[in-house]
Amino acid sequence: GPLAGASATVQGSSSDAASTVQRVGITYTGPASASGTICTSAADPANYSCTWNTLLLADGVYTVTATAYDRAGNTNAVVRSITIDNTGPVVSLHSITPVSGTSYQYISGTTVYVNGNQDGSFTMRLNAADTVSGIDRVDFPDLDGPAQIIWSPIGLSSVAASPYAVTYGWSPGAASPGAKTATIYDGSGVTTSFAFAVHVDSNAPLNATVTHTSGLSKLSSALLTFATGTDGGAGVDTS
Repeated sequence: GPLAGASATVQGSSSDAASTVQRVGITYTGPASASGTICTSAADPANYSCTWNTLLLADGVYTVTATAYDRAGNTNAVVRSITIDNTGPVVSLHSITPVSGTSYQYISGTTVYVNGNQDGSFTMRLNAADTVSGIDRVDFPDLDGPAQIIWSPIGLSSVAASPYAVTYGWSPGAASPGAKTATIYDGSGVTTSFAFAVHVDSNAPLNATVTHTSGLSKLSSALLTFATGTDGGAGVDTS
């Protein structure tokens, strides 16, 4: 599979029934005329293993050649194509959409506010792409821990194919999850994190007032002044 990191491993085996294998050397060629040696003489030619620092190389497909040398001067080469991908996936928010309890939730960018006295659900969907090794999976977090059952789903939710989405639901009495992170893995195991937040807002706005001109009046209408007040959670709906 694809390789990544400073300690990627290239391994294999070799044998020679006559003079035995003396050594195995491993080289590579790749994008932008890159070339070099991974190792010149593996410690155990019969079952060789060499460490390759792929962080020094550009992402892409490389040709790796393992050449075995026996004690009589004969050689045999094995060629493999190996993909190097040290760049994490590109991730963005596709959408957060109410599923149920629409009037008891408010979505602002990557933050969701819900009314903890009610129940409801919403779906979060992410865009994820990796042009080199592809997307392996997206792990969406458990919002309140595996020991709790007020938020669903319970436990980590791994999604291995697009659309990369999860539907979260809550019941009355739900705690406020706060800041959370989804983790996106590409085919080489490199990750990208996506941050979002879910807050419970069960408190009504404060300090809303209605005032009017004092005293008696014979006018057919009166001037009323409204002050919407404040809300420390989802904010005041002024629509």
